[in-house]
Amino acid sequence: MSDLASADADDLYSLGCAHYNSGQYRDALSALEKAVELNPQHGYSRYHLGLTLGELGQYEAALRQLNEAAKLCPDVAEIRYAIGVTLTDLGRWRDAAEAYMEAIRLRPGYADALFNLGVAHSELGQRTEEIKAYEEALRSSPTDQQVLGNLALAHSEARNYEAVMSVSRQLIHLAPENPRYHFLLAWSLSAVNRSAEAIEEYQTAIQLRPDFFEAEENLAALYSALRQDEKAVMAYQRALAIRPFMARTHEELSYVYQRMGRIQAAEAAHVKAQRLATDPEANRLISQSGKRRPCLAALDEGGHLS
Repeated sequence: MSDLASADADDLYSLGCAHYNSGQYRDALSALEKAVELNPQHGYSRYHLGLTLGELGQYEAALRQLNEAAKLCPDVAEIRYAIGVTLTDLGRWRDAAEAYMEAIRLRPGYADALFNLGVAHSELGQRTEEIKAYEEALRSSPTDQQVLGNLALAHSEARNYEAVMSVSRQLIHLAPENPRYHFLLAWSLSAVNRSAEAIEEYQTAIQLRPDFFEAEENLAALYSALRQDEKAVMAYQRALAIRPFMARTHEELSYVYQRMGRIQAAEAAHVKAQRLATDPEANRLISQSGKRRPCLAALDEGGHLS
């Protein structure tokens, strides 16, 4: 503390930044708070203090410092971006979007701000604006897989199947061993009735990741739609070996058994589905496995074709 007491504001700012960059946020907080106390008009001290408070989970306090920093440094895009991130942490998506747009106005083509703007638009249900933000981000980062992945998901939610195919093929070109990208391509192919190609892509995804429940389940649903019942049964059984607690999957298997005339098997699967539907532990496991976005493992509730 004696070193802090004798240091001037610039030294404290430099010390705080060093602590921040090394992940020592409590030490950064002490130095930057003192720097702001000595020089309240130092915008970058307030900026880094806001960043530090955000890292410590003190989002409201962080926002106050960042807003003050923006007043002192109105032309700095990074400060507006940090305000957007903090508003995102607070769940204030509309305000966050405005902050990201201001950052982009100050620095056109700001890829990180464009990506986060896309996420904000997604949370606000503004699909067209979301897609536009990701497409603009790709102009400066054309091979960014996270941006491409979110763009593919946005197109899938808008049911722009041809666009999903195009983006998923770009992703496969960049990372051919990623099973999620093959799943995404398979889903879009299936949606436009290109079933043979979809089956091939689902099988590739499963080869790359043998425990890929959503791929097995969607493959089973596709086989069922094509009335390839034996293959559907085998795929449903593989899916249930991965997640035996999925009531819906047992019910779908029951339907296939019933269509095949395997009445006892159909009844057993139906009973299992009903029991799991009211089983608290099964529902807990489903809720844990059901967080999708921005993961590409599924494209709607439960990873189903729809």
